[in-house]
Amino acid sequence: MDDVASSTSQSVHANAEPHITALELATRIQDQFSRASSSSTATNGNTSQDDEPHHDSTHDNGVTSSAMLSWILKSEINLTSVMDGNVTILKDDIKLHHMLPTKILDENINIARVKKYFSPEAWQTLKVALSSKRDIAEWNCTVCDTDVHSAASLVCDGCLEWFHQKCSNVLCIDRSKILQLYENTIYQS
Repeated sequence: MDDVASSTSQSVHANAEPHITALELATRIQDQFSRASSSSTATNGNTSQDDEPHHDSTHDNGVTSSAMLSWILKSEINLTSVMDGNVTILKDDIKLHHMLPTKILDENINIARVKKYFSPEAWQTLKVALSSKRDIAEWNCTVCDTDVHSAASLVCDGCLEWFHQKCSNVLCIDRSKILQLYENTIYQS
C-alpha cells in the first residue's frame, strides 16, 4: 500500500504546480469542469453551451439519492424501504443538525431531489436543520478533524470531504491528480 501512495505522491510532485491556495484550486477545477462539460455536450450535439446544466434524476455530482438519505436519516431507519417507497420519512427519523455531515451543504448537492421521500413535516424539519447547519458550518479535515481554514486544503470531488493538503500527503497540487487524493487518504488510514 505504501508503494502505491509513494508512487502517486511522486507522480503528483513531478507534474505539480507551485503551491496554490484551496480557493484558487477550487476555482481552477470548477473552470476546468465547466469547460470540459461545455465542450463535451457541444461536441455530442445534445445541448448548446448556453443551456442550463442538466441534473439527471439519479446523481448530483456523482452522489446518489440513497447516499444523501444516508447522511440525513438516523441509522435505525431502513434505507431500502424508504427508497422503495414503502416508508415515508417522518420528523423523528432525521438526524439532529449537528449530526448532519457538512458535505450536505455542498453547492453541487440538490437536496430537493429527495423531497419525495419525506412527509411535509419531516421536510420542513430537514430545512430547519440545514439552515442551522449552514449558520454554524464547520469544515473540518476528514483526517485530523481540525478546521480546514487553518492550512491549505482540498475537497474531494468523489466524497465531498475536505482534507488539509499535508494530511492528504500531497506535497504540491496537480489538478490532473486531484481525484487520486481520495483514494490515497482513505486507503492509507
